[in-house]
Amino acid sequence: MSIGGVVMDAGLTALAVAVVGVIGTLLSPVLAQRSTARANRVAAEVDRKLRREERDAVARQVAFEERRTEYTALNALARTCRNQFKACARSAKSNALVPEQVTSAREAWIAYQDRYDSAQMILPDEILALASQLNRLLAAGYRQVQGLTSADGPDPETIVVFCNGTILDLVTQMRHLMRTDLGVSMSLVPSSQGPQA
Repeated sequence: MSIGGVVMDAGLTALAVAVVGVIGTLLSPVLAQRSTARANRVAAEVDRKLRREERDAVARQVAFEERRTEYTALNALARTCRNQFKACARSAKSNALVPEQVTSAREAWIAYQDRYDSAQMILPDEILALASQLNRLLAAGYRQVQGLTSADGPDPETIVVFCNGTILDLVTQMRHLMRTDLGVSMSLVPSSQGPQA
């Protein structure tokens, strides 16, 4: 019986090996297919992630360009207003103020207001707060300039001081925050030693 048992065990072992071999042969295409499908899913996910990152990078660049365009325009228009107001005040001081100068000051102020209106949806809160405050100051400055045409108008020197002080300080502060937001300037406090607007 032991000889027969050994033969029987050897036969069973051979049969088991044959069954495992057949099963392995039958399952190998299925396992290969599953492995390929998994690799394809991983590759597709990597591809989707790369496309999403590319879209996000493009969106960030577009937003950056829009902010830079608005910042440049607001800064330039604020400086133009300030210069126009000062020019009117200096002309009034020497009794040489002409209506065309007041018209130019008004046009500069309206141009700032228009740009400010369009920029409100793009500007970050901190810069928007300064732009809004500057909008009010420029409106006050323009009212003073309008008053220069009347005999009992404001003192022209007061307007020059207002332009060189309050308005210039706010324009400088706003420009500095804009530059910081764009990554041009890293300091959060404008230097009193820096260039003036």
